[in-house]
Amino acid sequence: MIVLSMAGRINMTQAQLTAFVNEQVVAALAAAQAGSIPCSLDSH
Repeated sequence: MIVLSMAGRINMTQAQLTAFVNEQVVAALAAAQAGSIPCSLDSH
């Protein structure tokens, strides 16, 4: 995944890394709810 490969190359504190990943997760969830990507994780 692009997020993980990028994180390995960027020198970040844990808090910055966590915030970065959280933003990616939120964006992915928003995209899934909008139906723009297939989502098989129907937890709600």
